[in-house]
Amino acid sequence: MSSCHGHTGFSCGLGGRSFGLEQRRWSGRTGGGRCVAVRASKSEELVLAIDVGTGGTKAALVSKLGNVVASAFHPHPDPGPSLLGGPASAEQEVESWWRATIQAVQACCSKSSGGRVGALAVTGQMQNVILLPENGRQSIPPAILYSDARAVEEIAEVTAMAGGPEYVASVTGTHQGASSLLAKLRWLDKHNSSAAEQCQTLLFGGHDYVVWKLCGTFVTDTTTASTTGLLDLSFQYAEDLIKSVELGHWMEKLPPIKAANMPCGAVSLVAAEELGMPHLGGVPVLHCCGDAGACTLGAGAGRPGSLYAYIGTSGWVAGSFQRLTEEPGADSGVIFLYR
Repeated sequence: MSSCHGHTGFSCGLGGRSFGLEQRRWSGRTGGGRCVAVRASKSEELVLAIDVGTGGTKAALVSKLGNVVASAFHPHPDPGPSLLGGPASAEQEVESWWRATIQAVQACCSKSSGGRVGALAVTGQMQNVILLPENGRQSIPPAILYSDARAVEEIAEVTAMAGGPEYVASVTGTHQGASSLLAKLRWLDKHNSSAAEQCQTLLFGGHDYVVWKLCGTFVTDTTTASTTGLLDLSFQYAEDLIKSVELGHWMEKLPPIKAANMPCGAVSLVAAEELGMPHLGGVPVLHCCGDAGACTLGAGAGRPGSLYAYIGTSGWVAGSFQRLTEEPGADSGVIFLYR
């Protein structure tokens, strides 16, 4: 049993400042850039952070000053192609994310001898297709991951139907490729016509799914939703565009978009029992920004004009800017994050 105690009276904002995410205030790092575990007092309130990645799920207990008290990692099964999707497809078992969350959280909390969990903050991989069936009548199919590139023909069809790639980019703020959900959903309609009918709710990120398991809330964040190609520049679903490419029947299945610094629910008693930590029942859950946004804040690059590089299962070079700028060519390997 973990020594971390649940506590529901905790208020936190994950906008970057209150947890010392700017580099000059990041007290949990050494000169070599490694996170240092520190001891928490029994009365100290901690955030239990969960990152649902591709290779595995990470959990960390973090103080309000940004100090890492304990952390743990549990791997996922490797993604792989599906028979229907072909060699360019990449799918992963959805339920493995929840199993890994349970293992990582238990291992993390077992390493801490003090502190009280005041909130759970969840981030993770984005730009996925996660099809939740109605009332659990069917098993959840594997997630179509962000790296899935099966829908090459479909993105050409979608952009042609919409009026060309430049028009789509003017609506969504990004150039769309085969990994776009516009393309993936059209692929599903063509090759798995029952997918939309059997799906009650469409989720986009690994953390969308884990948050649903934690508190029963269907929700996504602006950062995650903006990677899908389904959002316009007002950060609302681009309904006219979606309908123009014959995907309007998916609109009612899209998750609500919620600010990343506001609780979206609380850990249910069922989830707390599955985690093996009944004292976490009722603790607030924050559906935080997706992994790219979280990395941007954690690297201290949230200020306009800041750049950083990330290397993980995937990699990118990114910058934060106050307004849209002309994007470089598709082969430059540069991703711009706007806020």
